[in-house]
Amino acid sequence: MGEDRQKRQSRYTEQILEVIDDLAEAIAIYDEQDRLIFFNKAFLQVNPRAEEFVEKGLTYEDGIRMNVALGKVIAARGREEEFIRERVHAHQNPAGDITVRDYVDGSRLLVKEAKTANGGIALCITIATDLRKAEEELRQHEIELMRSKAEIEAALEENQRLSRSLAEKVKELEVLATTDPLTKLYNRTKLEEEMGREISRAARYGEAFGVIMMDIDHFKQVNDQFGHQTGDRVLAEVAKVLKHCSRATDVVGRWGGEEFLVVCPETDLAGLMAKAERFRQALEEYEFPGVGHKTSSFGIAAWRPGDAATDLLSRADAALYRAKESGRNRVEQAA
Repeated sequence: MGEDRQKRQSRYTEQILEVIDDLAEAIAIYDEQDRLIFFNKAFLQVNPRAEEFVEKGLTYEDGIRMNVALGKVIAARGREEEFIRERVHAHQNPAGDITVRDYVDGSRLLVKEAKTANGGIALCITIATDLRKAEEELRQHEIELMRSKAEIEAALEENQRLSRSLAEKVKELEVLATTDPLTKLYNRTKLEEEMGREISRAARYGEAFGVIMMDIDHFKQVNDQFGHQTGDRVLAEVAKVLKHCSRATDVVGRWGGEEFLVVCPETDLAGLMAKAERFRQALEEYEFPGVGHKTSSFGIAAWRPGDAATDLLSRADAALYRAKESGRNRVEQAA
């Protein structure tokens, strides 16, 4: 039902905008920062560069300056900057009166401006040759404009809601792009990104940091004996233990298969050893549902000046290999 209501609201908004787009009067809406965010076809006759305004986020003052620079406005001759200041002030503080502007091409514009509920400015322009007739027409259209003002603002509010929704979806996609779907930890791509960031910081400020690489001992036996679903549950439980034993500043992720990696900012070799030992002990004592106890092996490496990420990972991987070769369920540090 909510979706149907949204569809009706969307169609209603489109119909309103179509009516406004076909008006003979030029209609424009500026946001609270005085940037042009909406205009109809008639407005392009007054300002052929309106599309450029929207695309580049240009302001009302930018438009006035362009027209003055082109010599289009009679009243600006010889007092360009003063005229621009006057127009911008009047635009940002509309008095509700109809103002008249004469252009060098002989056209006469009748302009009506009003504040919107969102703090912006709504602008209505009639291109006139007969001033009295045009003023009467403008008064009539002012009534129509006031009627549609609330509808326009509702449409803008709906657009803002959709923009917020889109931003939330983008954020969700960003999370998916950096998260391992099984363990809910960071994935390899995110870990590599964080290592690059820490290397840059360490090189610039001389801060210590390192990595802990971990592998579940004899994990293949879990899959062979209990099945891959149970193996997946063990991986998810290991992730919870690692996350629970980590600091908020540590970056914990799944490196691949049954391997995990922890990037530890502001941590020297002794700190890495102590942290890895906490991980090892916590995992050894943990009761994995349907499996029992499992052990893990760890390799640690501290960043050295000049290290690239591959250098750091290579030493951690070699240390992990020694831990496994030395009987597993232990922590080894890089040579």
